Formats: sequence, C-alpha cells, structure tokens
Amino acid sequence: AHTELSSAHQRAERADQSIRDMGQQLTAMTQRTREDLLTGVMNRRALETTFDHRAAEADKDAEPMCAALVDVDNFKGLNDRLGDVAGDAALRHLIGVVTEHLRPQDRIARYSGEEFVLLLPDTDENAAVDLMTRLQRRLTKHFFMYKQERALITFSCGIALRATGESLRGVLARANQAMFRAKSTGKNRVVSAATLHPGAPSESPSGPEMAP
Repeated sequence: AHTELSSAHQRAERADQSIRDMGQQLTAMTQRTREDLLTGVMNRRALETTFDHRAAEADKDAEPMCAALVDVDNFKGLNDRLGDVAGDAALRHLIGVVTEHLRPQDRIARYSGEEFVLLLPDTDENAAVDLMTRLQRRLTKHFFMYKQERALITFSCGIALRATGESLRGVLARANQAMFRAKSTGKNRVVSAATLHPGAPSESPSGPEMAP
C-alpha cells in the first residue's frame, strides 16, 4: 500500500508539472501573437487591445492621452544602400534606444514597416511633444553601426491628443497628418496635430539638426 501511494503521488506530481509546462507554453504562444517578431514590441493586434484599455481608463478618470506616430526617416535609402538585414537591425537599434528612455506607463507598437505608435497616457500635447523631442535627441547620440559603417537614424513624429470617446483609428488619422507635416518640413521633427488647424498655436520647434 505504501508503494502504491508513493507511485500515485509521483504520478500526481508529474501531472501537475505537465499542466504547469502546458500553461507556460500557452502563455509564451499568447505572448508571441502580441509581439512584433522583429523588434519585440507590441504588434497591431496588441496595440488595439492596449489602446481600448488605456482609453477607457482615460475617459473614466478624465485624463489626457496622446498618440505619437513615428516614421523612420530615409529608411528606403538605408535599405537600398546597406541591404534589408541592415534595415532590420536599424529598426531594432531605434527600438532599443527609444524603449530605454520611455516612462513606465508608455507603450510602443510596430504599426507597419518603419512606422511605430506610442501611447502616452496622462500626457497632454505639449508634454508629448517635449517627450518625443527628447527621444529624438537621445537617438542622435547613439549612431547605428553596421559592418563598420556608421549611420544616424532619425524619425519624424506626429502627435494627436485623443478626444473623449475617440477611436484608435481616429486619433491615428490626425497623428498621421501631423507626421506628414513633419516629413514635408524637413524631417527629424515633432509636429502636433493641433498646429494643423486655424487658430492653433504655432508649430513645435524642429528636432535636432541632421548630421551631415
């Protein structure tokens, strides 16, 4: 009877371990469906879920939340010059620098090829412009190296303050307009969507100057 009890106990322990292993595998699989495989940040699916959660909190607490749309400058030229592998490495370089200097409450997701979205809770438009401009300056202090070649990676950024009840699609549409203004006025800039409307404050200052 003692032998049978010991054997049953061992089988129960193996079953428990198997359940824990399956749980860990399921968690890992779920995490992979929420991550961008190249950069490790959230993918679009995770962005949508996170936005809904943060937007509900912002509406409940009557707090501001901004979305920043980031587009890497001259990315096609870098790919053409150094190759796709270098382009992938450049995106990982950018994410490494940016995430190191984000606040704990901020979230970043890859939106498309070289475009990223940052959700900035409890942040008004002026504070969001300041934050993204600081990130630009941080990036200019960290050159990207690939096979002994040095390159400066910069980004253009459009920022929109989310209105109460506004969807992700809506706020990103306005951030996209601001980002295109940043692109068309010299790149490596941060532009607020509020500056695109009559009577709004003047455009935000440009980001750090491009290196030659």
